[in-house]
Amino acid sequence: MGKRFEKLIIDEEFKTWGKMMEAICNVKIYQGEEVGTYDVILTRPEHKDYHGIWTTMFFEFFATRIRDKYLKSVPAEKINWYDNWREESPYRETITELSKVFMQWNGEHYRDPNWLYLAQ
Repeated sequence: MGKRFEKLIIDEEFKTWGKMMEAICNVKIYQGEEVGTYDVILTRPEHKDYHGIWTTMFFEFFATRIRDKYLKSVPAEKINWYDNWREESPYRETITELSKVFMQWNGEHYRDPNWLYLAQ
């Protein structure tokens, strides 16, 4: 059984700049199970013509900028980050994986992301 997310607060496309190109992800922010916690899920955009930076390859930068915009006053340890990775192919079924992402927070930005795959 996979993780359940409830009480959606934000569901929108988030744009920022990566190294020389625009970086876009879909962000969903939920109230966490414990009071004062948040679950944040990042997914690459569903635009067929998007050839920018993949969420997984830019995760810590997205996380830093998303925290600055939406959750600036929330302590870093109260935010749970997830990467919803999806690969589409005309030759087989779409593959979707959800991973919890653990990162170090240095007071200004996230670094050293590590992914833990969660069974769906």
